Amino acid sequence: MLGDNDNENYRHAGIARVEIINDAPTVTQRLGEHGWWWDCSTMAKYGDIAAYRDVHSDYIYVWGHPPKTVTEWPATEYVYQARVKAKDAFELDRYEYWWGRRKGWRREVLKGSEHDPESAVMWGVGQGQVVFNGPKVALRTADKVEGPWSEDREIYTAEPIAGGFVYAGVAYPFLDETGRTLTIAFTNNNHIQVIRVTFG
Repeated sequence: MLGDNDNENYRHAGIARVEIINDAPTVTQRLGEHGWWWDCSTMAKYGDIAAYRDVHSDYIYVWGHPPKTVTEWPATEYVYQARVKAKDAFELDRYEYWWGRRKGWRREVLKGSEHDPESAVMWGVGQGQVVFNGPKVALRTADKVEGPWSEDREIYTAEPIAGGFVYAGVAYPFLDETGRTLTIAFTNNNHIQVIRVTFG
């Protein structure tokens, strides 16, 4: 993401090649003619919410907020997604974009007014996770990444320490590949707290 970091008002989004050099992740190449692919004035901020490899398919998915021209709530909280087969991750013309239930996946990128509730995947994922929180940790589920997504399901309520804020929920699904439990960390008034949720 390239931007002013003024209220996360990104100008551009893109993909970079990262390699381990001297035991540290290092950006070795920014892709695109100018070091980015998607102009956030007309396209979603792909990657500002999440980028992940689906272990059940060959795809990498990227989620992003709408273009910066979308300024009215709740439209500012809609989430859009693109996908690409992992072997093609560095080829922009291989990406597909979710256009909603009627149109499905298409090679054409969404632009401008095409960002709407129909082409959005879900609304308000919060801290860049499908698992999100304030004092209440909640999650949403779906059989497929394009949804439909369930309503919020509250799974834990944190008691704010000394009246502080509870924020920055992060899920760690790779800690239990069986899916029976989910470890979630969050910040509670500058203290990191970790919980493990067991599913029945």
